[in-house]
Amino acid sequence: TPLEQEIYSRLWFTYRKDFHPLAGNPKYTTDCGWGCMLRSGQMLLGQALVYNFFNENWSLFKSINSKIEMDMYRDILSLFNDRPDFKDCPFGLHNLLKIADEQLVKSKEQNESKSTRVGTWFGPT
Repeated sequence: TPLEQEIYSRLWFTYRKDFHPLAGNPKYTTDCGWGCMLRSGQMLLGQALVYNFFNENWSLFKSINSKIEMDMYRDILSLFNDRPDFKDCPFGLHNLLKIADEQLVKSKEQNESKSTRVGTWFGPT
């Protein structure tokens, strides 16, 4: 149905598991229980990119026969892969946590108390 096509055309990022350890800690190969805000941010950014490169009326089902659009759609999705490779996955979980660690170091230098370590729930800010 048109509603189902609309729903399936939206990006949906959820908890993942069994990926390369986060921050080099073998204990953290999942974001289950603490990564919901990061995933929500990824979904918002991903959908904004889809709207920017296509338009608000774009549908995955309408574009399935267009190789150019499907390649572009896959390129957008690949930006969010959970791999520790910054160059290929700038919005993936590993990179987001790397940026958070850099901000944590800066805030400690300024005597601010923020906790954005791996395994810690991230707030909407």
